[in-house]
Amino acid sequence: MEFKNSTEGAVFRVLRNAPPSHYLLNIQSFSSLNNLNKFISNNFDAGDFKWKLCLYPNGDKENKGEGHISVYLELA
Repeated sequence: MEFKNSTEGAVFRVLRNAPPSHYLLNIQSFSSLNNLNKFISNNFDAGDFKWKLCLYPNGDKENKGEGHISVYLELA
């Protein structure tokens, strides 16, 4: 990491060895998820790790997320 101060503000730069990764989750009808408490995606690889996407369409009530959409990225 590199931090550099200037008269215009701070510059923050992060260098990494791994290329960026992405995962596409296509939901045909989000309203069809309203009856679910939690949706978990299939495992996918990114940055030499296995991940899964956890989605709470009506919010994660255990973490005070009720009334919102809660989305988490978890190690598989």
